[in-house]
Amino acid sequence: KTIGRWGFVLLASFCFASCGTPNSRTQQTPISVPLSAYPLGDSTLMVGFVNQLQYCDSIVWIWDMKGKRHMQGLSYPDMRPVVSFCPRGKGPEEMVGIVGFDIVDNDLFVLADRYPKLFKYDISALRENNISPSAVVSLSPTVMPAFAFVATDDHRLVLSGTGREDRIRVVDTAGRLIDHRPITYPATKKELAAVEEEMLPYLWLSKMDCNADAIVSATQLGDVLECFAVSGRTDASSWLRIGDDGVPMVDEEGTLGVVDGFSGVRIAGNKVYAVYSGFSSQEALRMLDEGENPPIGGRYFRVYDLKTGELERVYELNRHISTFDVLPDGRTVIAADPNAEHQLCTFTLPE
Repeated sequence: KTIGRWGFVLLASFCFASCGTPNSRTQQTPISVPLSAYPLGDSTLMVGFVNQLQYCDSIVWIWDMKGKRHMQGLSYPDMRPVVSFCPRGKGPEEMVGIVGFDIVDNDLFVLADRYPKLFKYDISALRENNISPSAVVSLSPTVMPAFAFVATDDHRLVLSGTGREDRIRVVDTAGRLIDHRPITYPATKKELAAVEEEMLPYLWLSKMDCNADAIVSATQLGDVLECFAVSGRTDASSWLRIGDDGVPMVDEEGTLGVVDGFSGVRIAGNKVYAVYSGFSSQEALRMLDEGENPPIGGRYFRVYDLKTGELERVYELNRHISTFDVLPDGRTVIAADPNAEHQLCTFTLPE
């Protein structure tokens, strides 16, 4: 078997509120509206490869996969360097690689990927160029490896698992495993039987985000969006939205993923924002065979209703983006296009 080239993040969720039978909806995608994105700041030429970004209090925090350090902060809107931290290495405050980062209040969490450690940084200290973590928490070995994580408002972590029986792992602030549970893949028995059991987590890799009330996950190799409420303790989803391209599938040659799906998802206000590709794996392989590089990310910026999962609007961007964040005004979007020389860009959503 071969694995699709578009990323490695598994669906995760926490403390789901039951709504009975999951609300599965297959809705035709609305006609897309053209929307232009523009480069953001000349200094972004110094950025290597933006794998994740998040805006917080006038700073754009970036996970740079090719930088001398994993993380950096740039002031917004002039995009001037503020701080660079998370040095690469094997020392006490260093990391060989990271799973990702998340921000809760004044705390920025970074999860190391090869060692079960969580690094916590004080954002106020980072602004003063104090790059030492305020805490380094050793996680229980039972919670790793993890494909992704998200931090809840009460500073607990939800990590992805590697199988049906432990897809969801919840860790407290001391790094202890406090909960784990299976979550059903929203697919038919026939669809699930088409792939080997150990490969299912890779087929259902997902991006995710959360707020105080809900967790949303979006498949990287299909057109599936799920929302779970953050209260109670059941695995029933609040709603399930399957788009035109369907659930993640295995192609005739055994490659995981027929289409490139979502590359980013964010909750802002009462909306869910997600960027979608829809680029076929066969076309990507054809381009690679001809010496071309398939585009990274997607051009379709979707807006969903957080409460119902209804797909309200689709904007077709003039460039591909792979990660993004929505500013507090609810209209300004900062994003990264790893295919471009100036990766960081911005666009404004119509009223």
